[in-house]
Amino acid sequence: MVALPPWNFKRWQAAPWLNGVHISLEPFLSVTSIIITFQPELSSVEPLLFACQLNGNSVIVVDNGSENAKEIIKICRSFERVKLICLDDNLGIAEAQNIGIKYLPIDDDELVVFFDQDSSIGDDYLKQVEESYQKLERDYGRSLVLGPRFYNRVSKFEYPVIRLNKLGLRQKLLPSQYSHPTEASCIISSGMTVKKDTINRIGLMDESLFIDYVDTEWCLRARKLGYPILVDPKLVMEHEIGTNNFKFFRWRVPVHSATRRYYRIRNSFFLLKYSHVPKLTSLREIVFSIMHQVFLVIFTEEKMGHFKSLLRGMRDGLFNRCSKPRQSNNQT
Repeated sequence: MVALPPWNFKRWQAAPWLNGVHISLEPFLSVTSIIITFQPELSSVEPLLFACQLNGNSVIVVDNGSENAKEIIKICRSFERVKLICLDDNLGIAEAQNIGIKYLPIDDDELVVFFDQDSSIGDDYLKQVEESYQKLERDYGRSLVLGPRFYNRVSKFEYPVIRLNKLGLRQKLLPSQYSHPTEASCIISSGMTVKKDTINRIGLMDESLFIDYVDTEWCLRARKLGYPILVDPKLVMEHEIGTNNFKFFRWRVPVHSATRRYYRIRNSFFLLKYSHVPKLTSLREIVFSIMHQVFLVIFTEEKMGHFKSLLRGMRDGLFNRCSKPRQSNNQT
């Protein structure tokens, strides 16, 4: 593992009193972005780094053993406030995020924003996040978890957010239909904003999950501990889930590699072991993960790979095995 030297950077703003005479210095929330990469498209990395380090913000990039790591190093070194951690192997998004968290500054009030290589944000996005978080924290009177509304980078359709009732039954919500932040039960980790102290209280990401359902499990754990999870429709991000997606009747079906689908199937069974995950939610994910996989076996070119992932995922999920499938160049 290779890491660039640590840094510490603070920002301040001048805030005049109402009489226009006295000037005081009032601190912003410090913001650090944690970006996880694995075989990224280099053309997407530089714009994301540029937007994240504006206004004195700091960035931690954790690369999961990418073959193009030398190019990533070169890009990161062109930014003053970007710290790069290069892992020797793909340890999964959960462990990579945990490594990034451990490199955060010591300030418990540090605002942490997670991204991955498919994230696309505007130059003023983190400023909007900071303002939204501060307002909502005042309104709720406590720390919280904040997320944006997402649009698919290619198709431009809006991704819904999920709200669960006490039984675990799902309700899909489109944040754009609301004029104010709305509560959700879980959000994807890309774009998720939370204070460092809140992470310390909720705990790190579950590394046994490797990639899929990492954010789902963590968010439901946060909800169990009483932390509200909010989606602000004024915060907008572009993102891409899967290498492709196609519409089947009224459903949009994301297409992932066979390796990635293994984790989706296996981890849907793993959800059953968490007391904070409703059992109906776990069972639904198992059923839909298997149905989704059968669909991929029938309609995609990678039929044999998806069929093997279906069998191995069900076997390892049922017997609680944490085996790691053979690595592919693309795990999206």
